[in-house]
Amino acid sequence: MDAETLDEAAVLLDRVAWVALAAVALWFAAGAACCLAARCAPRRRVPRRLARWSPAVVRRLAGVTITTSFALAAAGAPVRPAHAAVVAVEDEPVVRTPARVTPPAPAPPAPQPRIHVVDPGDSLWRIARAQVGERASHAALTHYWRVLVETNRPTLRSGDPSLIYPGEAITLPPVPAGLTTPTAGE
Repeated sequence: MDAETLDEAAVLLDRVAWVALAAVALWFAAGAACCLAARCAPRRRVPRRLARWSPAVVRRLAGVTITTSFALAAAGAPVRPAHAAVVAVEDEPVVRTPARVTPPAPAPPAPQPRIHVVDPGDSLWRIARAQVGERASHAALTHYWRVLVETNRPTLRSGDPSLIYPGEAITLPPVPAGLTTPTAGE
């Protein structure tokens, strides 16, 4: 399509949209007038009948108008003003060199998880206290215990963190730096 055809189509589409908008506005005004007339003169038949069917028709007409406007927008109707000139530009190939990509630095090796074999009388709380130290704060101990429970919950034989069996292997997550306190011998 050339520029003139696009401009004519845009002008026609604008005019159709304005006519539809004017029709909807007129219909809303007529419906409001009928409703008002029915309220002012409730004994007359014509305003009462018009007021009864007017809101439904107005809603349907508004829905059709909105749907049509969305359909026209989705169909690619020009959104530019009709007086704007269309300038044809030839496409020129653009050659870009690929950006230099540096390979990522190798990640430091992950620490191997430590395993603790449960002894008779052990609990996850006692194991956590042994890992963070006897003099660790209650908050630090509670934090590590929760991490220990969540790490081992899927592998516990009973599924209950308060019930562990002797001989069961417990994975010990690494203790965050600053969470442990030095013991008396250190």
